[in-house]
Amino acid sequence: MNFVRFGRSVSRVFRLVPVLALMAVLFGVPAAMLAQSPDGTIVGVVTDTAGAVIPGATVIAISKDTGTTRTELTGANGSYRFESLLPGTYKITASSPNFSSTELEGLVR
Repeated sequence: MNFVRFGRSVSRVFRLVPVLALMAVLFGVPAAMLAQSPDGTIVGVVTDTAGAVIPGATVIAISKDTGTTRTELTGANGSYRFESLLPGTYKITASSPNFSSTELEGLVR
């Protein structure tokens, strides 16, 4: 009697294996494809001429290709981060009261 029950349980498990494999393919492949994103990120730190960080500075990223503008404020450590940017050339401008503005231009790949 125990062997019959055990045999049925194993049989049910083996019937689920193809279903589980199919589910892994259906749900695993799209997730892997999403991990391959063409987007880029620009990160940096805004500092003064002495090297001290400038918290609360306004940093603007402008795409030279599309004209899209994104704005961020620097954190307490002077850092900023622009994520999910399309590849292309960007002009970055940093400004803060009592400091002169600075512009940089670079390529996101």
